[in-house]
Amino acid sequence: MKNEIIEEYLKGKSIKEICKKWKIKEHQLYYLIKEHNVKIRRIHYYSEPEIARIIFLYRKGIKLKEIAKEFKTHESSIYHILNRRKFKFFRRRKIFDHHIPEIISLYNSGLSTQKIAIKYHVTKSRIGYWLKKNGVKLKPAIEWNKSRRKKIKIQHGLTEDKALLIGLLLSDGSESLKANNITLGGKEKMEDDFPLILAEQVYGIIGRRDTIEKRYIWHSENMRDDLRKYASSIVHNPEDRIMLSNEFFAKKNYLTNFLKGYFSCDGAVILNIDRKGNMNRQVSLLSRNKSLLESISKMLNYLKIYHTVSNDFIHIATKNGIKNFCIHINFLPIKIAKGRYWRGATKDKLLELLVSTFDKNFPKNLGSKENGMKILRQTYLQLS
Repeated sequence: MKNEIIEEYLKGKSIKEICKKWKIKEHQLYYLIKEHNVKIRRIHYYSEPEIARIIFLYRKGIKLKEIAKEFKTHESSIYHILNRRKFKFFRRRKIFDHHIPEIISLYNSGLSTQKIAIKYHVTKSRIGYWLKKNGVKLKPAIEWNKSRRKKIKIQHGLTEDKALLIGLLLSDGSESLKANNITLGGKEKMEDDFPLILAEQVYGIIGRRDTIEKRYIWHSENMRDDLRKYASSIVHNPEDRIMLSNEFFAKKNYLTNFLKGYFSCDGAVILNIDRKGNMNRQVSLLSRNKSLLESISKMLNYLKIYHTVSNDFIHIATKNGIKNFCIHINFLPIKIAKGRYWRGATKDKLLELLVSTFDKNFPKNLGSKENGMKILRQTYLQLS
């Protein structure tokens, strides 16, 4: 058995293969090799062209780990080859000389150091270091914020903009007591960072957008405390009782803006044709919190928008109810994420199409479901 193992080793079989075949451990195999006075062979002998390739790749700026992957070996082996030839190693950095002109042009074109750092997988301080070293004057980070803050007057008390923001946060918002922040989901549905601009106008706070989790984030105790004056909690379970302030009823625009924000996130426009060819038209709202649903129902009654409440839904299905909703409340231009026919359409334009179907000139019989939906889709494209 011992002789057979040694023969296999001399033929060129790897240590792992021999150990697996004969079910022995590596240290036992090395003991056998030494016992038979056999020289332990090196794992791989690199030819001169291979060594030249390794040196070329490292000078180009490629990491030892990536070079090791190409040659199917460990990075310490690559380091050993370079070290034996007294090769001068680079400092541990990820920015090389050929990257610097591109970084300077990106920064001068208006890209921030943070965005450049993300591109090159380094910290923004590292980008700042190389820009300064190459004689580029850095723009102060707070300058843009200060110039905008001078024009902003913080709104005290309930305002129309604040009512709209509360509606958005109460539908898709959340708050964290540990992190002391407020977040709003659905970033991919909104355009032009509207919530960030709105919060800046109301509170003078500059938030940020999280591109990975697709949400907006604000860090402010004053904002959180002020919001609680008008809504008892942003984060709520179905069993919690949400208390809305009576100040919403002080002015009609407060109600309409609050409902606009809430319906824009949690509301839906339903416009389709059933198998019989009948058109289904309604505006609906889903909320599993009963106390909040009751408060919204009272607001709609105050605005004389006829609706029905069933389980967790509010339905506005009558002609007058939908028209009054369109006049007084309407939707923000938020994209519809799901649906076979209306995916990518905005809720405000779809509501406009729905209202136009009540006109006398609009054809009543659209034929089959597929044909009818094609006509509706073409009409929507004309409106948008």
